Amino acid sequence: MATKTAASTKKKPAAKKKPSTKPKAAAKSAAKKPAKKTWKSRAALRLVEAGSAVECLHCGERVKFQAKLRNMQVICNIYTKGVWERVDHYHSECYDLADQPYGVPPDMTRPPGPASAPSKAATEKVAAEKAAAAKAGSAKKKKKS
Repeated sequence: MATKTAASTKKKPAAKKKPSTKPKAAAKSAAKKPAKKTWKSRAALRLVEAGSAVECLHCGERVKFQAKLRNMQVICNIYTKGVWERVDHYHSECYDLADQPYGVPPDMTRPPGPASAPSKAATEKVAAEKAAAAKAGSAKKKKKS
């Protein structure tokens, strides 16, 4: 068995620490945490996906996927006191009938339909512009011949 010698049991002297150039109080106050985000209920417009088995909260009917039609649904994330609670689903038309309880969905434009059809005045304006363009085009053809 080996015996310890005096040389092997000697401890090395500890290295001296350099004094910090920054005051500690200033370093702590500079590292402020960002304000905590409060989540609010919101709505999003999405295509109905295949296999969807949810019911519309407004009418109670199932939000159905149909392959030839591109049906839209409004999905609402509901938060209470900044904490997520549930998800509500609506047909896009039913969400409008319910007076958009969680705001206007910002994501996608709605497909043409009764809820998003252009006003009569807008339709008449477009028709008048097309008629004027067609009239101008026919006048040019007459001048060439």
